[in-house]
Amino acid sequence: MMVDHGMISPDWKPLVILLEDVLGRLFDDLAPQEPVGATITVGHRAAGEGYGLVRLANVGAVGELVDAQIEQLGGPVLDAVASDLPVTTDDVWADSRWPALTRQAMKERTPHLYDTWSRIRGVAALAAGWDGAGVLVLSCCVTGPADETVLSSLRRYEALAAATLAVVYASTTDGSPQVLAMLRSRGVIEQAKGAIMDAVRCDADAAWRRLSIASQHLNVKLRDLAMVLVEYLGNAPAEQPTGLPSNKPDTARGVDAAKLWQILTEPGSTESRCSS
Repeated sequence: MMVDHGMISPDWKPLVILLEDVLGRLFDDLAPQEPVGATITVGHRAAGEGYGLVRLANVGAVGELVDAQIEQLGGPVLDAVASDLPVTTDDVWADSRWPALTRQAMKERTPHLYDTWSRIRGVAALAAGWDGAGVLVLSCCVTGPADETVLSSLRRYEALAAATLAVVYASTTDGSPQVLAMLRSRGVIEQAKGAIMDAVRCDADAAWRRLSIASQHLNVKLRDLAMVLVEYLGNAPAEQPTGLPSNKPDTARGVDAAKLWQILTEPGSTESRCSS
């Protein structure tokens, strides 16, 4: 079942079951870090402030913590969406970024889960895009600090979660042609991200942020921007998945690929350079 702005209802059970399977695998990977729970939260930038975020799937007993962040208290999930960057904390209850998010506040909100809140210390949240302006946040809670090991586990499952959401949504709303376009898009976006990572020696999150900012400020679909870059750098048509019809950018006409590449790979603010 769909809701406005391309978001997904948590009552849409087939997708929720698939995403909970992804979270179950993440949970198993995090076993050495003693996970308390993991969640997938989705929304859409067209929904305005707050992005209309809704918790879609979870494992463990931490869903209420995400709901509290969205509805009232703030926290890592909201910050990950707002910044397009990973957010981690060694102790979510003592972090000055979210003064309202405390164990006491959660106890007052959900007293029956206080034992759960007592176990949690670290939280990590990683935002990703899906279907253009859609947003997805993969987050987890652990009993110790949320360190780079925890974040690495999230990164391994981010693409799988985003692809699951995008493909199932596309197949339901637009049928097989949109699914094929989605499969093409993810491949070329990964190629463009890889090129930026190699050029500026940054990680995947920073490369995604550069592409995303450029897409928003140039009003060009991210997948089309990525294809322009890949074809410019390779001096040849972008590689297409075997068996799929070719995909041509439909919003990137007039983009100066050489200038765009220079902007994306120079130090400084991608946002300010795209605006100039």
